[in-house]
Amino acid sequence: MVNYVWLSKNNIKMKIFLHIVFLFCVQCGLYAQVFESQMYSAAQLEQKGAYEHALNAYSSINTNFPNNERVLCKMVSLQVEIGELERDKFKKKLVLLDARKLAENTLKTFPNSADAHYMMGLSMAKLTDLVSVKEKMAYVKDIKLHAEKAISLQPNHVLSLYLLGKWHLEICTLNPIEKSAINLFLGGLPSATLFNAIANFEKVKKIDSSLLANYIDLAKSYQLNNQPVEAKNVLKTMYSIHSISKKDSLYKRQAIKLLETL
Repeated sequence: MVNYVWLSKNNIKMKIFLHIVFLFCVQCGLYAQVFESQMYSAAQLEQKGAYEHALNAYSSINTNFPNNERVLCKMVSLQVEIGELERDKFKKKLVLLDARKLAENTLKTFPNSADAHYMMGLSMAKLTDLVSVKEKMAYVKDIKLHAEKAISLQPNHVLSLYLLGKWHLEICTLNPIEKSAINLFLGGLPSATLFNAIANFEKVKKIDSSLLANYIDLAKSYQLNNQPVEAKNVLKTMYSIHSISKKDSLYKRQAIKLLETL
């Protein structure tokens, strides 16, 4: 004989279980919806160039949704942007040191994140002109390591490819005093070539044609490599691209000045 009481009890348990699962899914959906909505609002502020307001927005998101990789990396990026805009060297250094510290903490939390490694390299790169010669030489080594690690984790990581290209370009254009310092502290110049700079910048251009800063450095690399025609073509291509942010307008002004020297 079928035990109808047993079946009835199990049906009730199953209904309760399904109801709990349903409520959990709804809650997760709402949680994700609120998160993405707040991220969108913060991104809008960033795009308008309101970096401090955007940083406050992301900080608020970090309070509500702690230890989120996207949020933490955005906070590092904005600290860097704010630091770059600061004219007082002492204040600039403090802001960028905060960015590096946040990048370190982010990397500890997400050691296998390409974005976290990029942010670590970026924060160091922006500090190179503000620290002691010995610190700068250490940064020179570590910037490359973090960029390469990010690329090993994510081969088409645009910003890390750009950072690595920039690293090659910067090493190739060091002045004699800086070259002597590198020889002293690192025992020789790191292997860097304009060929590698151009290769990285060209790869970035193919993956993401909207990164205008990349065109400027690619054109500079071609110019230094005695390829003025290629440099001109890069700048002309850049100028036809629609500007997205306030910084893009700055890059276009730089392109005009660079074109005049070619």
